[in-house]
Amino acid sequence: MKREGTLGDTLLASIRCFLCFLVFLLSPSIVNFIFNVLIDTFVNGTPEEIVKIKSDNGTLVIMLGYLLTIAIFTVYYLIRKSSILKEAGINKIKPRVALNSALLGVGMLGAFQALVLVIGKIAPKWLETQNAHSQSILNGSIVVAIIYTVFVAPICEELMFRGLILSALKGKAPKWAGIVAVAFVFGLIHSFPIGFIYAFSLGILLGWLYYFTNSLLPCIIVHACFNATNYLSFIPKGIGIYIAMAISVPLIAYSIFDIVKTSRRQI
Repeated sequence: MKREGTLGDTLLASIRCFLCFLVFLLSPSIVNFIFNVLIDTFVNGTPEEIVKIKSDNGTLVIMLGYLLTIAIFTVYYLIRKSSILKEAGINKIKPRVALNSALLGVGMLGAFQALVLVIGKIAPKWLETQNAHSQSILNGSIVVAIIYTVFVAPICEELMFRGLILSALKGKAPKWAGIVAVAFVFGLIHSFPIGFIYAFSLGILLGWLYYFTNSLLPCIIVHACFNATNYLSFIPKGIGIYIAMAISVPLIAYSIFDIVKTSRRQI
């Protein structure tokens, strides 16, 4: 594969990506530290009650950490007289591309759920770990969980991973090397091992989509619809998820085909 930039360019871009990722990791930790100090200082209760309060608000803390990350980078780019939206490549897209991105997100979740059924038969402990992680997100307020998974996480994670980190590698490293590397790191922040498998796979798709459409908006839409489709599991007997699984392949095939066709016309 032909290198797009010099070794020095690639190294500097990699350092920039690492620093972005470091801020992304540290922000939730800072918020969590402050939250724990406040709870330990001002909340009276038994140790069990304190632990429960912290557990029930875990998703809220992570969400606030994500928002802090975006706030930090927003201020950074304002100081540089730029915009995080411009740096991230949030460019306009056709409504048809937006619709197909939504369908692609639903299709990918259906395909992932089908894969989970297979993995659950082969490695049940992996499935137990994934279910425990999913349940931890739902601890506390369901409203907070929905806001976090459907809105905050897709926007913040795409701004970071595709918008800032992957864009920093454009022209500095081979396209697919950057896409795979960023998808790998994206997989690492999700629950292991099932979460890594789906996040890594989704990350490769989102990286390709970011390059192909020249916009971060389709990535955010796919990510948001992927997460939102998870809530179909609340429909009795899992009917919603089974429907998503049944139509996943046609949705993925059609949406990718039409995105390619529409984006080429747009370009």
